[in-house]
Amino acid sequence: MFLGVDVWTSLLVNYNVPYGKKLYLSNGKAKHAILTGLSESELVKVIHGKYAYKMWEKFNHCHEGDDTLKQAKLHNFIIRFEKY
Repeated sequence: MFLGVDVWTSLLVNYNVPYGKKLYLSNGKAKHAILTGLSESELVKVIHGKYAYKMWEKFNHCHEGDDTLKQAKLHNFIIRFEKY
C-alpha cells in the first residue's frame, strides 16, 4: 500500500512540532504504518515515541544495534566467510 511521499518524509526528517496539518497527518499515517507492521515484542519498544521519526530511530537501533555491534557482526561474518 502506497502511503505517499509525505509519509516517508516524516520518517526521515525529525521535526519536533508539526508544522501544519499536512505534516501532522503524515506523521500520524507514518506512526500507524510502523505500529501495524510490528510484532508485539517490537511494538513494546517503540510505542512510546511521540513522532514517527523517533519511533523509526528506536526500531532501527533495537533491530540493527549501534555501530559497535554492527562492526562486531561484520567481523564475525568475515571470519566465517574466510573459514570456507
